[in-house]
Amino acid sequence: MVKLVSLPASALSAHLLTSKGQATGKIAQIGLTAGQPLLAQAVSPAPLLPTGATSVRLALASAPESLLPGQKVELIASTDCSHPLPPAPGSQQPPTSGQCLVAQQALTMQLPATADEQASGSKNAAGSTASGFTTFALQAEDALRALGLPENAAIIAVYQAPTANPQPSQQAARP
Repeated sequence: MVKLVSLPASALSAHLLTSKGQATGKIAQIGLTAGQPLLAQAVSPAPLLPTGATSVRLALASAPESLLPGQKVELIASTDCSHPLPPAPGSQQPPTSGQCLVAQQALTMQLPATADEQASGSKNAAGSTASGFTTFALQAEDALRALGLPENAAIIAVYQAPTANPQPSQQAARP
């Protein structure tokens, strides 16, 4: 929760957020504690790229507007690959053919721009890519799998509920 308080003027004053609106929809880039003054550099529309990951822009067949930056998703493609979609837990069925588990833990980084944002050339408060692609953080093996898919392969993002103890870099700073 963001709370506005008055502070004495200092060298840091120019770098502090001055309204709740400046933090709304942003993601903390560092661990935050209650009562800590919030520097503009401490929040961003996109999460930090995890160590060992790369960012990849992908066109989704599913609706990217249902995602938020910082959410983890599974990426599944409508084509065979060396990493087939595993059967449902407890199922005796073989892995599903014609589907590819591209990434089990893809981190949503940026969303595509809306038609209005593309027309005006602006970025929305949640951060967006002007190309109509959604940007994900992927481990190298997953990124190469995604980039090696046939051009006509449909990719869907399947939301994963957050774990009980999310990492500080994925905490949203919201009023």
